[in-house]
Amino acid sequence: MGRRTLVLISVALAIGLLACLFVRVTLASGPRWRVARAPILGGGFFQCLQALGPDSVFFAGPDSAGREALWMWDGREFVRLAEMPCVSSPYGFYMVSPTEGWVGNCESLWRWDGEGWTEFENPLGIYKENYDCGPIVWIQMLSSSEGWAIARLWAARWPMEEWVGGAFLRWNGSSWEVAQMTEEKCWWGDMLSSEDGWAVGDNGTILHWDGREWSVVPSPVDCWLWSVDMLSPTEGWAVSFGRGVLRYG
Repeated sequence: MGRRTLVLISVALAIGLLACLFVRVTLASGPRWRVARAPILGGGFFQCLQALGPDSVFFAGPDSAGREALWMWDGREFVRLAEMPCVSSPYGFYMVSPTEGWVGNCESLWRWDGEGWTEFENPLGIYKENYDCGPIVWIQMLSSSEGWAIARLWAARWPMEEWVGGAFLRWNGSSWEVAQMTEEKCWWGDMLSSEDGWAVGDNGTILHWDGREWSVVPSPVDCWLWSVDMLSPTEGWAVSFGRGVLRYG
């Protein structure tokens, strides 16, 4: 084997080694999940996440004093925007923009305007003689003048309260109103438009909104459905507790 051949082999091996190193570095520096720096020491319990963009990520969680707060990631650091209007962590949470958002709890719904909170009465309060208003478990805004929410209803039946159904609430631009009561125990929803929406819940419950009413549609499972996300009127997904993933289409 001549000297020229040995030189060529050495060059080829060097190029191959550099290529392997490049691939390894590229893969290692690609997108991956990692723990971001927490806003407060100890991490805390954060939930109700919504990302509007790389520099507009909102979530609810405790501040250094242990109070529930609205936080935002601005692309560089975590910013505490305001104390949450409800004492406990909200269930329903939806941000339209950095200056408009909603949170819901048991008694009320609150709108964020970029500077503070405005409280709006939960319309289920009219049923307090017979029921206890449960939490607002889901909120989705289609625009500043239209939004939807799911609220639970509880009945005080010995020896403990019983979840007996709920209501679909609708925002008309100035107040929340009861769009439809239901005996179905819904947990999550997804609105494609004013005329097309879906909701899922306990015992495989699936409901569809056609612009006039919410109606039950056949379900392939009888277990709890946690969440639903529709890509179009003819394609969507739902996840269950114990029966895997459901697909619509």
